[in-house]
Amino acid sequence: MDFRLLGPFEVADGGRPVEVSRRRRERCLLGLLLLEPGRVVGIDRLVELLWDGPPPANARSTLSSHVSRLRGQLDPDRTGRHGVRIVNRGDAYLVDVVPECVDAHLFRTRVERARTIDDPAARARMLREALALWRGPLLADVATDRLRDRVGAGLTELRLTTVESCVEADLAAGRHAVAVTEFADIVAANPGRQRLLSHYMLALYRAGRQLDALAAYQEARTQLVEQYGLDPEPELQRLHAAILRRDPGLGPAPERGVAGTAATVAPAPAQLPLPPRGFTGRNAELAALSDLLDERAATPAVIISAIAGAGGVGKTALALHWSAGVRDRFPDGQLYLNLRGYSAVPPLTVEEALGQLLRGLGVPVERVPANPEEAAATYRTLLAGRRTLILLDNAADVAQVRPLLPGGPPSLALVTSRNRMAGLTAIEGVHRVALGPFSPEEATGFVRRTLGARRAEGEAEAVAALVRVCDRLPLALRIAVANINDNPHQTIERYLRDVDRDRLAALTVDGDPHTAVLAVLAVSYARLTAPAQRLFRLLSLLPGTDFGVAAAAAVAELTPGAAARLMAMLVEDHLVEEHAPGRYTMHDLIRLYARDQATADETPEDRDLAARRILRWYLAAATAMCRVVAPHRHRPEPPSPAPPPPFPEGSAAEALAFFDGERHNLVAVTDLAGRLGDHETTAALAAMLGAYYQRCGDAPDSLAVYDAGLAAARHVGDRSALATFHNSLGIGNAVLLRYADAAEHLRRAYELSQETGDRNAQSRALLNLGRLHLEQARYDEALDAFERSLAAREAAGARGRGYQLNNIGYTHYRRGDPDRALEVLDRALQAHRSDDDRGGEGTALDSIGVVHLERGDTVAALRHFEAARTALREAADPEAEADTLVNLGEVRLRRGEHDEAVSCLRLAVDRFAVNPDRREASTRARLAGAHLTAGDAAEARAELRAALAALVRLPDPATEATVHRMLSDLDHREGHPDSARDHLRRAIDGYVRAGMPAEADRLRHPGSR
Repeated sequence: MDFRLLGPFEVADGGRPVEVSRRRRERCLLGLLLLEPGRVVGIDRLVELLWDGPPPANARSTLSSHVSRLRGQLDPDRTGRHGVRIVNRGDAYLVDVVPECVDAHLFRTRVERARTIDDPAARARMLREALALWRGPLLADVATDRLRDRVGAGLTELRLTTVESCVEADLAAGRHAVAVTEFADIVAANPGRQRLLSHYMLALYRAGRQLDALAAYQEARTQLVEQYGLDPEPELQRLHAAILRRDPGLGPAPERGVAGTAATVAPAPAQLPLPPRGFTGRNAELAALSDLLDERAATPAVIISAIAGAGGVGKTALALHWSAGVRDRFPDGQLYLNLRGYSAVPPLTVEEALGQLLRGLGVPVERVPANPEEAAATYRTLLAGRRTLILLDNAADVAQVRPLLPGGPPSLALVTSRNRMAGLTAIEGVHRVALGPFSPEEATGFVRRTLGARRAEGEAEAVAALVRVCDRLPLALRIAVANINDNPHQTIERYLRDVDRDRLAALTVDGDPHTAVLAVLAVSYARLTAPAQRLFRLLSLLPGTDFGVAAAAAVAELTPGAAARLMAMLVEDHLVEEHAPGRYTMHDLIRLYARDQATADETPEDRDLAARRILRWYLAAATAMCRVVAPHRHRPEPPSPAPPPPFPEGSAAEALAFFDGERHNLVAVTDLAGRLGDHETTAALAAMLGAYYQRCGDAPDSLAVYDAGLAAARHVGDRSALATFHNSLGIGNAVLLRYADAAEHLRRAYELSQETGDRNAQSRALLNLGRLHLEQARYDEALDAFERSLAAREAAGARGRGYQLNNIGYTHYRRGDPDRALEVLDRALQAHRSDDDRGGEGTALDSIGVVHLERGDTVAALRHFEAARTALREAADPEAEADTLVNLGEVRLRRGEHDEAVSCLRLAVDRFAVNPDRREASTRARLAGAHLTAGDAAEARAELRAALAALVRLPDPATEATVHRMLSDLDHREGHPDSARDHLRRAIDGYVRAGMPAEADRLRHPGSR
């Protein structure tokens, strides 16, 4: 169950609301216990809190009755299977529940995680996720103001300090407009929070809204004087004075774009996992790696180092420990990638690896080139001139690594592998660090430090024997010491007898370096409780590379609380590693051992059931996500009984965040379903995941999932599902600019939906086909597809015909018929209003504004754009709102309202840069045009250079050509003929690549200069 205290009190089970008592005091009692999960709360304190005045004489018996009724609803069979129990502890009660199932504790956890994040943009995102959990005052419908002040003051204060920290992070990341938009109401409601007000004023000023910043100060000052009789603090007064005089010291955000512009840029990646605790020894190897940094400063060549050694020898630990110590030498970021070269799951392909690296560098998933050679070229371009550390962990071979190396200095690549990487050494000049077991001194030192010097000295001979038995392998020693520490009354000698006994069973090849690890693992495994052993075995069956507690609970059929407790035991014994907050992984040798135990101790039927449980869990999560992200999308019946989703039901942000964290596992999940022959689940899962991919970006991985769904649908003969997957493949290929493949899939989707008689599916396929034609300026074909889509929609009697009408009207506009466009667009507007679709209404209003702008009617255009922005903001569609902001900027430029135009365009740029979008570059070009109109060539040049930087991440030949043309004109006017000719040549090349020969010919004509 999930419990929501940050607002009206709510309980959900599997995402479905659960009514827990209609008595206010009972609900309040449960809320008070949930504020302190796992901790006893005395009955006297509960009585004191629940009754405002003197409690009645029977208060304690009344409280006992409340508890009894709550138990009957939450845990009727007293098994805790719903994840919550109310337990007596003497003269007190406690609620046994996983803290993360309570939103108040999830809020604290996210805030703590955010504080560990160095990058301000990433920190702001995590803080926003925390703040999104608040729906109102604590226990809004069950607690009195007096009670809320007593038990919730700390949470309320933390919420406000979190807002302050979020605005501060936004300022550091240059995202001023975003902070201004989101926190205005909270600032206004808390005039006494002068730190928050100062951040907000600075954000307004940096967003180009000086007058608003001054007004915010005056309003807060008035409230402070009237309510508290206080003047603003001196620091706030100084900020006000600085804003008033436009003090240059307030300047742009610390994080700056190209050529000094206050551009919002992609945050530097900081992907290194936590360094290992208790690292010791390896002084020679650390020194060899550090020498590379000095060499990097002295040579123009890219430096690459490979750490090679057997499994369990500590390659990853060495790489992470060294990287953590030198991360400040790489201010442009640190990339980390587990290549899975020697793992229980297949190694990453070069295409998958490049996709992950490019996404780490800020390239949106849908803009990652599908061709590996193009992706590698983009990767090298993005790294050019950047001081970036790239850690490629667990590489399979040279062929996997070579395309992932940077093309030149000053980046540094570090590779770990069991492969000696001889090919890289010969050709790329890689510096190889051969890593063997610990030296005897290092191994002994490790044991002494982790067991304690006194105990190690008291059993010196046993310590020496332990080092020999473990073959001085760090992995074996770490697990062995964890076992010994678990039982401080057991001697090391006794532990060694256990190891010797299991070593005989583990010994398969004399001298095999893995034998020591297997022997130690056997002892660790034997000492686990039976439930922990079972979970350990079943974790090896999970698809993908890592997992959370919810997945562990699902595969083992446990409550989240029970799974979390068992996971803590496995982490303590070093059998599982928490490589990121809430995400766990297993060393490949340990995972193979766990899989061997599963094969030995679980029947084939039990292994099959466990695999199907995890599939059912993923499908239930995908169905819950689809319900909130794409509520009108057809959804198959969820599995029965449906497991609860691992995120709060009804929260689109939480659902998408969960699948963001699981994205790298989803192909493996659908592959597992296929291997089990569960074609119905494969098809259903792929269909539901389509809602996630089409919201967050199609890419090669989504196409792989759709292909799996297509094969499954073909196997079961489901023609409706075949149409769905062809439609999804059409959209995905179009996003990846594979227009021919996209058109073929969409035509096949339409043909199949004709065969099944599904009018809605026909309408969807034709609508997407029309958009594909419109993108390619094939207006007649686009219009035909849109009109047939409309006919199918009307024949089905379905809502949503406004989208077809909007596309028809916009196509008429693009064909040069504005009168016909306005006529159809007005019909689209009325259709959206009839459907009560504010998002669709905003889109139609924006299209109407575009037509009026083209006709020169700036008054009508401005009116429609303003109305569109209001509708889109109410519909919570920031991407479409950003498009309208660009149009608002354009109309205000034509009206001579320069400052207002720049403000709109700057806000649009900030929106596009939050989730990188190719429209960022074109909007910067328009912003540059606005600066040129005002005669500010320096600002224009800065924006154009920032646009080129954005185009490296998101190539767009037409926009690139426009930017180079503008730079050529600028250089020509300022007397830089060589640079002007170079930009002109690049502009012509860009127009040719964009399929715009007329524009290229116009620039080639001498008279154009």
